[in-house]
Amino acid sequence: MELKMDFNQFNNILEKEGLKAAIQYKSDYIPNRLFQYNALLDKRYNNYIEKNDIRLKSLEENEINVTNYKCFNDPFEFEMLSVDMDKLKKQNYDSKEIEEFLNAFKNKILVSCFTTINDNMPMWAHYANNHKGYCVEYEINDTEKIYPVFYEQFRNNNSEELTNMVKELYDYYSDLKNHKMEFYKIFSYFYLSLCCKNKFWEYENEYRMLYRADEYGVYKGKTIKIEDEYMDLKSIFIGYKCECNYVDQLINISKKIKCNVYKMDFNKYGVDYKLISKQI
Repeated sequence: MELKMDFNQFNNILEKEGLKAAIQYKSDYIPNRLFQYNALLDKRYNNYIEKNDIRLKSLEENEINVTNYKCFNDPFEFEMLSVDMDKLKKQNYDSKEIEEFLNAFKNKILVSCFTTINDNMPMWAHYANNHKGYCVEYEINDTEKIYPVFYEQFRNNNSEELTNMVKELYDYYSDLKNHKMEFYKIFSYFYLSLCCKNKFWEYENEYRMLYRADEYGVYKGKTIKIEDEYMDLKSIFIGYKCECNYVDQLINISKKIKCNVYKMDFNKYGVDYKLISKQI
C-alpha cells in the first residue's frame, strides 16, 4: 500500500462509490500515532509567561488548540483553489456575495496540525521556538476528522470545474434537504482542498484535524478536549533547549495525566546528525 493517499483517487471514489467509501479510503491512510510541536516562548515575546502558562494548562487539561488558518505562518493557506469569478458574474451570480460566502466557509474551519515524526530538526526550530518547546504524541482512535496534506507545485486551475462546484455549493447550502448527498460530496472536495500546500512545505509531512466551528465568535480558534475527538495523549517530548523550569513543569504534567515523558538530546560524538529521545 502507498504511504500517501491519492487526491484524484479520493475524488474518483467519491464520484463513483459515494461519500462513505471515500471517507473510508482516506481513513485507511491516516497513521494511528501523530505528533504535534508546541512552542514555549521566551522574553523576546510580549506576555510570554502568561501565554506559556495557558498552553501548559491546556496540556494538563488534555485539551488541544484548533486555529483559524489566518494565524498560520504560511499566508497562502486555503488558497489552492482558483475560482473564475468573471464566469459567475456572467451567470448572474453576485461575485462579491460568493466571495463572502467562501471566506465565511473557510473561517468556519479550524485546524490543528500534526506530523509523523518527533525528531525533525526544522520542525523543532520553526514550531517549538528553536527547540525550547515540546512535542506531544497522540494516539488517533477515530480518523474521520484527520486529513493528509497534499503538496502541489501549482494551484488547481481547472477553473470551469471549480467554478461550477462553488456555484453548486452556494446553491445547495440554502436547500440541503433536496440536495444533501450531492452537497456533501462537494463539501468533502473543498475540505480536501483546505489540505493542499505548496511543495516547499513537503518536509513537514503534515496531517490536519479539521474542526467545523458552528458557534459564533471562535474564528481565531479555541481549545477542545482530546477525548471528544477520540484521541489519547501518549507521550511528551521535551525540547533540547527547553528551560529548566518548564522541564520541571512538563515532567509534573506527565505524572498528572499519566503519560510517558522524554527529553530530546543530541549525540555530539556520534556519526548520525540527528536528535535522539531519552525517557525520563
